[in-house]
Amino acid sequence: MTCQTFISQWKAFLNEASVCLQALESNPDDVEAAKRLGTLVIHSAYEFRNTFLLAPHTLRCIMCVQMETGEGKQEEEKGKKEEKIASPEFWKAVARKVGFTPDQEAGLLCLYGLYDKAMKKLLDERRQLQQDLEQGMQIALDGNKRLQQRELHPECATLRRLSKNLQRELNLHEMMRGYLYGRMLTLLQYSKVAVHSYPYF
Repeated sequence: MTCQTFISQWKAFLNEASVCLQALESNPDDVEAAKRLGTLVIHSAYEFRNTFLLAPHTLRCIMCVQMETGEGKQEEEKGKKEEKIASPEFWKAVARKVGFTPDQEAGLLCLYGLYDKAMKKLLDERRQLQQDLEQGMQIALDGNKRLQQRELHPECATLRRLSKNLQRELNLHEMMRGYLYGRMLTLLQYSKVAVHSYPYF
């Protein structure tokens, strides 16, 4: 599945979920809207897991794209890096609309602590791999050493390790989202997070 295909399907889910949420806000006892919303959430969770297993590169793309404009979350223009990520105020507004309980807030803080610790280890490893890659490229550019070498350049092994590092980050995101959506949030909260966090994933 391509990035654009996933975005199209995700937008379709958000459109239908928004209709159901509006119906439930007007009438919390709307059984049909609640049933339809539950079906939509279950289907979207299935599609997300399926994409993670079969096309992990697509999720990497989604996590770096502003879905409304299609721009990356970090663009380079005229030698300057421009961040295009949502502000903390944006996510605070999303959290207010979702309405977390005190127990959920405590769980989120614990989850973030574990995530932050794991990410620091991944990033430390990635910085070292980047240094190793730079050193390997210097060796590869040395013509005499390149001719004498009869095996793969060291940077080839470094790139494999870097790829595994990136995959572990994706796995970490998946585990975090899976626990958040599957264990902590209700179906209604899941829908609110998805709808109100648009155009970010």
